[in-house]
Amino acid sequence: MCDLDELKDGCTENSAPSGLPPSAPPWLDVEKFNRGRKFFQEYLCSNFLAMFTSLVGGLSVINLLEPLVFTKASDDPKKSLKRYFSTFHHVTCWHYGNVWDSESDAYQSVIYVRNIHNKVAKQMNSSQQPERLYFSQYDMALVQCGFMGCIVLYPEYFGVPFNQQQIDDYVYFWKGMGYLLGISDKYNICNGGYSCAREKCKGIEERVLIPALNNPPKDFLPMAEAFIGGANLPWKFKLLSFVSVLAFGLEAMGEPRPKLGLSDTLRLYFLKTVVVLVRYSAFFRRRINRAMEMMMGCSKMT
Repeated sequence: MCDLDELKDGCTENSAPSGLPPSAPPWLDVEKFNRGRKFFQEYLCSNFLAMFTSLVGGLSVINLLEPLVFTKASDDPKKSLKRYFSTFHHVTCWHYGNVWDSESDAYQSVIYVRNIHNKVAKQMNSSQQPERLYFSQYDMALVQCGFMGCIVLYPEYFGVPFNQQQIDDYVYFWKGMGYLLGISDKYNICNGGYSCAREKCKGIEERVLIPALNNPPKDFLPMAEAFIGGANLPWKFKLLSFVSVLAFGLEAMGEPRPKLGLSDTLRLYFLKTVVVLVRYSAFFRRRINRAMEMMMGCSKMT
């Protein structure tokens, strides 16, 4: 089933467990799961750019924004750099390690993330609005879409040649990760394979993300600016801007982009140039992927 409305039923169901992840599910196809990992590694830069772009837009969605505001761990550039570098490091660890091996760093990373989610969920559910369940199954499904949705919907825009089998393998990887992070099969948007995931991601885009961008909550802009400011810190200059990244994402969705000045237009075309090089130059893709692997402390999957 690909009915987006059923996801909203998850608003009243908790999905922030702590402790050890569940054992491997009976439906797990390890070879297919590993092919999904290899797809991420082959197109590491594209996947990171997609997640980065998705995060900027996703901050307009109140379900995703509220926990970030509550924790106060990413409300200025320095804290934001630390917070999101940690997030991307965990995500990369899952793709490069064996999350099903209890002795692996990837498995320990899953435990850490589950415990953090559980801790923040308990704090928010005890101190915030009593009628609202934080870190619900629905919230986690939106987060899952944020990590893989752009690549599922717009692979070529982010420099990935369209290959349905490869993307289906990647969807399967996120089905497994959703399971480990506490999303039940009923609300796991990757549970039905590529076609179903694409339909649900498109539904989330049209019915959740775009309306949120058109009428964002008050904390959206300062949190997004802090995120972009943090991303610029390692460069010592303003490589990116909030409006240029937002324009990049809106263009992917076929939505009107904001009017840009010269500097932001150049930043937008910088992103587009990176995509073209990744898409058409295997040499460039390998070099930038390797640089990112070194930054994240990754080693190639065997």
